[in-house]
Amino acid sequence: YAVDQPIRLELKSRRTYINDYPSQYIGQNKIRKANEWIEKGHRIFFCWTLTKNNNERELYIGEHKQGDTYEEKLSGNYVRNDKTDKLFLFPNDKLKLITSFSF
Repeated sequence: YAVDQPIRLELKSRRTYINDYPSQYIGQNKIRKANEWIEKGHRIFFCWTLTKNNNERELYIGEHKQGDTYEEKLSGNYVRNDKTDKLFLFPNDKLKLITSFSF
């Protein structure tokens, strides 16, 4: 990784535990925009804050690379009469729990 290489982070927050589902949702629009940034030389990371057993939060991060493919799903909030959106399932095995951070 080049220190001067720009990065982009997309932060999502969920009230679920990491093991509740085998993957995390990310919108098709986020993947499309991420690929545009990759074309411009950026590295892309998707981050999720997820619930821990004691209702604290944990931060997980996964890198998206050009050409990565994901399982697709249609979803929407039908209670609010939202339109259906295409979502991608970002697999949990691509996520890393962040326990420390330094510059």
